[in-house]
Amino acid sequence: MPNTMRSFELLFLLSALLTHSTAQPTYLKHYCSASNSNSAFETNLNLLLSSLTSKVITMDGEFYSNIVGENPDSVEGQFLCRGDVTPEVCRNCVKKASETVSQGCLNQTGAVTWFDECMLHYSNISFLGIVEMLPEFFMDNPVNNSQPDEPVIHAIHLKNGLISKAQGSPLMYATEESQVTETETIYGLAQCTRDLSSSDCGRCLDNLMTPDFRSRCEGKRGCGHWAPSCIMRYAYDLFYQPTVQPSVPEPAPQTEPSTPDTTKGESLPLPPRIHVSNTKRTVIIATVATILAAILLGKIEMRQEFKLHVLRGGTNPDSEDLDESQDLPLIPLKYAMEGVFSVKSDVFSFGVLLLEIIAGKRNNGFYLTEQGQSLLIYVC
Repeated sequence: MPNTMRSFELLFLLSALLTHSTAQPTYLKHYCSASNSNSAFETNLNLLLSSLTSKVITMDGEFYSNIVGENPDSVEGQFLCRGDVTPEVCRNCVKKASETVSQGCLNQTGAVTWFDECMLHYSNISFLGIVEMLPEFFMDNPVNNSQPDEPVIHAIHLKNGLISKAQGSPLMYATEESQVTETETIYGLAQCTRDLSSSDCGRCLDNLMTPDFRSRCEGKRGCGHWAPSCIMRYAYDLFYQPTVQPSVPEPAPQTEPSTPDTTKGESLPLPPRIHVSNTKRTVIIATVATILAAILLGKIEMRQEFKLHVLRGGTNPDSEDLDESQDLPLIPLKYAMEGVFSVKSDVFSFGVLLLEIIAGKRNNGFYLTEQGQSLLIYVC
């Protein structure tokens, strides 16, 4: 007996799931045009409806439009599913909507039908990308509110937020809720067909809030206005699936690396690093190498000249007692003593000139007292 009861429970659960997954869409309204069609138009219409139903099967989106045939027998059509329904619910609804207009608007050149979960529209007159407000219909909750003015007032307050969100959304779909009292919340929904521009979507939704809206929806706990290009609804009961937006963590604040200041116990930001490109780095290295080579070459010549013209009497030029760092002149001795120029003296002078440019100091104006060195001796 327990096994039999468990099997019955599982069978009941499976039946409930299957019934829920294949639930029929909720029909609301449909309109047909007054003009009759011909055979060529009917052929194009059948192809259009077939393309709409086949497209909704192969895609997960909730909107599609198409044009079939050539004028004067061409036909435009589109379907739009409510932004919160699943792809399966959307497929079932579009299929049922196609059957509704095929059977209910036989041999008609235009039709539009609304279900709670979707809408479908076709016509021999071009309407894609155009705000279509007719035909339209209202539907309200027959239950009256204890304070008749409240629903309409709160619905009007929701309107601006819904319009702004819908026209700014890529799906042109938006929901909004507002706390009326501690125990009651009003819910709103707005949606446009995605063949419209953002501004046209806003204009379409704004046009729905006509004076008729207040007169028809006054005192009702739920009301809606449907048009071929957009819809707007409100109710005191949640009638859509709320979407949970994933929270995006805020990025951590970027702080500059700092070095401790031991005098104040605080951290001071380091100066920004200077980026030097490879080309500039190569030029700098080549320049410095040229300067050093020029100075060293000139210095070698100076040493040779110095040893040939030792001014200290009786001193051997090769003696270790000779201190070149103190007696070494800043220009070649050959020029200092005899006034004779050579290529080597030019090289030396050029090197000293470049050194002064890079260092920003004159050779005879730089002197380190503690080390007893001039700029030239300090670098070399």
